[in-house]
Amino acid sequence: ILPMMKPIIIIALVLRGMEAVKIFDAIFLMTAGGPARGTESISVYMYKVAFQQVRWSFS
Repeated sequence: ILPMMKPIIIIALVLRGMEAVKIFDAIFLMTAGGPARGTESISVYMYKVAFQQVRWSFS
């Protein structure tokens, strides 16, 4: 049954990924993750790991 659901799962993952990226700009511009990472989302964390820590494969 999973092979038949593969297209639906891919579409759901793409849409969720797009939603996660939408919130990146507001959080990063206002707080950059906030004090003690209080407002850090997954997309902000991925940005920090990839570009500030230069850990491309991890992010």
